[in-house]
Amino acid sequence: MTEPRRDTELASKIATVETGLVDLKARVDKDFQELEQDIGSVSREMRSLAEHTNNKIAELGATLSKSIDSLREKLSEATKPAKFDTQTAVAVILLVIAIGTLVLRPMQRDDKRLEDRIVECEHNSREHEKLTLHPVGKQRIDALEISLREATHQNDKNLMQLQAQFDDIKIRGVQVTQERLGILEHDMKRLNKEQ
Repeated sequence: MTEPRRDTELASKIATVETGLVDLKARVDKDFQELEQDIGSVSREMRSLAEHTNNKIAELGATLSKSIDSLREKLSEATKPAKFDTQTAVAVILLVIAIGTLVLRPMQRDDKRLEDRIVECEHNSREHEKLTLHPVGKQRIDALEISLREATHQNDKNLMQLQAQFDDIKIRGVQVTQERLGILEHDMKRLNKEQ
């Protein structure tokens, strides 16, 4: 009676592990979906940043175009020997550089931040893909496999003992049956002679 109880306990443990594995798979799937949502969010942020960058570049292009036109006018005036103002030309060039720096610096910083986020998401995704099984689940499965092997070994051992007992009963049973048949034949012969 202890063997069926042990088998039932083992089946119960296996069912519990299987339930745990299903829960683990559900959590992994959920994490994967969240990761996909994060990647989608980063993609949307990249598109938004690209649009923002394009707008800023267009604004910068317009500003630079105006500055270049202004510089051209100043240079054309500067070609006149008496009216060339070097300080104004240098100021215009520095103004163009400052505007370019002010516009491009935040965009470069945002680009770097988003690139770092993308690299982090990709790294997390690769690390997540490497996971084969949660360590606790693996430990429980290993323990169940050991218990299963032990129970199987014990069952095999019990089966061999039962087989040996059966063989012994069969051998002794044949001897007892032959002895009884011998007695019955002897009694039958005696009865036949008496009749």
